[in-house]
Amino acid sequence: MVAAVSAALQCGLAVLFLLSLSFVFALTGDSARPASDPILEYGMTVVLVALILCAIFAFVSGAFTAFLFNMFVNPRKIPKLAGQARAFLSRAQSSVQ
Repeated sequence: MVAAVSAALQCGLAVLFLLSLSFVFALTGDSARPASDPILEYGMTVVLVALILCAIFAFVSGAFTAFLFNMFVNPRKIPKLAGQARAFLSRAQSSVQ
């Protein structure tokens, strides 16, 4: 859930920033150039690829952040995991004897 929310927020910001960047790029280009100019097409392609890469990076970084939170910060899981470990060890000892 954290990864999806982080990806959605960062992707939304990337959409606003990169699409406005491509709009500025298109506006500041030479007006004598046709719209099918290879430089303009390359610039728009770079913006779209950057948008996709931002979404992928946002999802991966959100997943990694959620993993770190669950491993080190989340206080609710520590006693639960300790209780599960004790129960597992007691069952293992009783099955061995």
